[in-house]
Amino acid sequence: MISLLLIFSIFQMLLQDERTKDKKEDIKSVLTLLFPDYQIIFTPRAISLNCNGTSFTIDEGNFESL
Repeated sequence: MISLLLIFSIFQMLLQDERTKDKKEDIKSVLTLLFPDYQIIFTPRAISLNCNGTSFTIDEGNFESL
């Protein structure tokens, strides 16, 4: 089974690579399916999810614990 950290690393790599900037919307679509009520914000090293004043950040330090 693929490690969740590996998946996060792939997402981050795709988001930062100039050749795959068009994939950002695809990644956002997948995350929207997983977190339908959350606003998804991409940062250089993390993905932030916000909903009704509640927010959390997915980064390398906490991705495996989700």
